[in-house]
Amino acid sequence: MADYDGDGLADLLSGCACCDYAFSFFLFQRQKDGSFAARQPIKLDYKGKFEINEFYGGGLQAKVAVTDWNGDGIPDLLVGGDTRVLGVAYGPLAGKKTVTVERVWPKGKELLTRMTTNLCVADWDGDGLADLIAGGFVGETHGVYWLRNVGTKREPKLAEPKPLITEKDANCTTVGVWVADWNADGRLDLITSRVDYQADTSTYIIRQHKVWVHLRQAR
Repeated sequence: MADYDGDGLADLLSGCACCDYAFSFFLFQRQKDGSFAARQPIKLDYKGKFEINEFYGGGLQAKVAVTDWNGDGIPDLLVGGDTRVLGVAYGPLAGKKTVTVERVWPKGKELLTRMTTNLCVADWDGDGLADLIAGGFVGETHGVYWLRNVGTKREPKLAEPKPLITEKDANCTTVGVWVADWNADGRLDLITSRVDYQADTSTYIIRQHKVWVHLRQAR
């Protein structure tokens, strides 16, 4: 949920893994009566700045987050998902059926080997700057990582990822992440969804799908 078009109403955004929309995401615009309009596919245009082998499996299961990434007061769009690259589409976004995606970090200097979750933008350390939290891999280690913003509001810069949690079981994958004060103690907590797979000779069977709450501890 985020105000995608800057009209003061929270819209619903959804990533997409559909074959017909592999490089798109879905926007459900909020109406004044509180309902949502029919979904609109928004195309992600990489303008030849990315190579197909940079996307896991040759496609993009797009996961997006709305945030004012460059501090100009206009909503922007962070783009990731089953890829080792992180993109940004700068606003204004309203009314566009296609948004142009630029790199956040240079090619060959990606901070995550692969992302497996949505992107979550939150001030994790309370310094007034928006950080990035995402699930994925650093090398061969899978978990949820905090990428601190060591830049400024106008020119964000992400530091090397620090693990918040790591997955020890190779058959477990964190597929969703969010940040909220779950127990109302004034500290942001980490909420994740995880799929456990039962390995089979020919396929993977979903064993269980759970939501986990990781409470922030006092320093």
